[in-house]
Amino acid sequence: MGKYNFENDGNEFDKTIRIGDLNKEIIKHESEEKNDFEEDEDIKIYKKSTDKKENDLKEERKVSSSNRYKKERPHFSAGAKAWTVAAASILFVIIICISAIAVKNIFYIKEDKQNVIKNAENIFENNNSNEIYVVKAFKNNIVYLLGVENGKIYSAEVNDDTVITGVNGGKISFSLLSAGDIVTLTQNADKTAASRIMWAEDAWKKTDMTDVRVDVNSSSVSCGDEIYKFNSNTMFLSDGEEISPNDVSWADVVNLTGIKNNVLSISVTKPHGYIHFKNTDKINSPKVRIDFGDEYDVTKDELDVPQGKHTIVVTGTNIDDYMTEADIASGQVTDIDLGLSNEKTTKLNINVKPDGNYSIKINNEEYPSGTKSVDLSTGKYLIEISRKGFEDFSKEIEIEENKPEMDFEAVLTPKKETVPPQSGTHTPQISAPSTNEKTGTLTVYSSPGWAKVYIDGEYKGITPVMANLTYGDHYVKLTLDGYDSIGNHIDVNSPDQSYTGKFE
Repeated sequence: MGKYNFENDGNEFDKTIRIGDLNKEIIKHESEEKNDFEEDEDIKIYKKSTDKKENDLKEERKVSSSNRYKKERPHFSAGAKAWTVAAASILFVIIICISAIAVKNIFYIKEDKQNVIKNAENIFENNNSNEIYVVKAFKNNIVYLLGVENGKIYSAEVNDDTVITGVNGGKISFSLLSAGDIVTLTQNADKTAASRIMWAEDAWKKTDMTDVRVDVNSSSVSCGDEIYKFNSNTMFLSDGEEISPNDVSWADVVNLTGIKNNVLSISVTKPHGYIHFKNTDKINSPKVRIDFGDEYDVTKDELDVPQGKHTIVVTGTNIDDYMTEADIASGQVTDIDLGLSNEKTTKLNINVKPDGNYSIKINNEEYPSGTKSVDLSTGKYLIEISRKGFEDFSKEIEIEENKPEMDFEAVLTPKKETVPPQSGTHTPQISAPSTNEKTGTLTVYSSPGWAKVYIDGEYKGITPVMANLTYGDHYVKLTLDGYDSIGNHIDVNSPDQSYTGKFE
C-alpha cells in the first residue's frame, strides 16, 4: 500500500500516513458529512463515468463467459487500458484531496458546531468583507467568522489561491489559523472565495499567559498590570469548544486576542487541575505556595492549580513547613494529606534548683530522672517535680506559637525535718559570711540523714543544711553516730550548689 506525506506546521514533510489509513478516515468522513453537503459536480461526473465503465465491463464479461475457464489472461483493448489508467489517476487525485480535507476537518470542527454552519451568512453576498472578524470555526475549505461589530456569523470559502497571513505578517497555511484569530478579508475577482485573509492591523495577540483573571461582574479581564474589557461577543474557548467566562481560572494557561482595550477571544491552551487538601483542621492558619510563588490562604478543600509538575509548600502556625511534589493533570483532583506534616515544637529548657536526681512528670507523663529539656507543641502543660528531702513542686505553663525555645525554672524547698526525740529538733541553718565577697549557697545532704555538718570547722547544724559561703575552697565534715566521719573540700563557684555525704 502506498504512503502519503502531509505538511507539518512548519510546511515541512515530516509525517507519513498510509493510504489505507487515509481511506478509513475518508469513509468515516463521508458518513459524517452525508447530510451536511451535496456532492460537488466533479464527483458526480466521476461517478457517472465510473458507472459507465462498470456496465461496459459487465457486457464484456458476458461475451467472454464461454472462455472463463481458460487459463489465459483477459484481453483488453488499447482504449480500455488507457481509460483504466486515466480513471485510476483521477481516483488517486480525488482520494488525496478528499483525505486532506477529511484530516483538516478532524482537527478544526466538531459536529456540535453545526448550528454555526447552518446560521452562517455568505460574507461576500452583502459586501461585508471589509469588516473585522474573529475566526470561529473551520469546515473543509470554509472558514466561519464572527462579525466584531454586529455579532453575526459569516462563512467564506478558501481555495488554493487564497493568501493567508499571520500575526507577524508572514504567509501561513490554512491549518495554522486558530479559533479566536482576528482577521480581515478580501474577495477574489468572481466573488466566490477569499483572495486574502489577513491578521487585522490593530489587533494584538498574547500567548501562553498565566494568572489571567476574568471578572464577570465588571466584564473585565486582568492580565498582569493590564486590564481589558469583554462583551457578549467575546469568545471563550477550551480545546476548540466554547466555554463560560466563569470556567476560565487563574491557573489556566491562555491565549488572548483583542483590539485596543477590548478582548475578543480567550482560549485556554492548558487547563488547570485541582489539589484537594485533607486534614486541614489539623493546621492553624494554613497557607499554600505553588512553586515558591505567591502565598494563598487555604480557605477551601480544593485549590485550582496549573497542570504539570509543581512544588507545593504548606505552612501553618503549629507545623513545620510541609513541602511535597505533585503532578497535576488537567481536570483531575490530586490529594495532599496535611496530616503527614510535622507539628511545630518548642524546646523547653528545665532548670531545677538545687540540681540533683529529681523525678519529673509533664501532663502526667513521666520523663527520665534529671531531664534537662523536652520538645513540646503549642498548648498548656502541668509540670510536676519531686525529690527526696524536698517539697513537691508543680507549676502550669503555656507553650506559645512561634517560640522555638523557652526556659523553665523550678526552685525546690527543703522539707522541714523533725529531730528524733532523743536528739531534739533542729532547723536547717543558713550561715552568712561576714564579708562582702561574692557568695553562693551550698546545700549539704547526708545519706542516711540527720548527720552533723561542720564547714571550715564551724558547726552548721543537722542535714540538710544550707550555708551561704564565699566563693572558693571550703572544708565540709559530716559526722553520724555509728559511722566514720566524712570530710571533703568543696569549691564553691556558683550561686547554687549541693553536696551529699554518703556514709558507708
